Amino acid sequence: MICGGEFAPSKIILGTQGNEIIEYQISDNQLSVVEGRVLMNAHQNILRGLATHPTMSRFVTASEDATVSVWDYESRVLIGKQVELPAPSQTCAISSDGDLIACGLTTGW
Repeated sequence: MICGGEFAPSKIILGTQGNEIIEYQISDNQLSVVEGRVLMNAHQNILRGLATHPTMSRFVTASEDATVSVWDYESRVLIGKQVELPAPSQTCAISSDGDLIACGLTTGW
């Protein structure tokens, strides 16, 4: 539930099965690809999780290639290096304070 104001994003970032991260513009409740805005090719296998940082211009991706990555949205570069997970990931999230990243793995843990 969102309280205390209207939720009206102007952009959506989506991950694809082709491992691309694409930025879409929202206008009049319609999605359109921002011209030239394939932000990056993120992983070696299907991208399953994408989460944005609550306060910084960063996002996290997780993949079936058993890695999780932190990206800078503005410069479109990987921050640090990909972290190898013990199994492929199906999802990821960032805590509300931005300090923790959680990944759900195919093994159930």
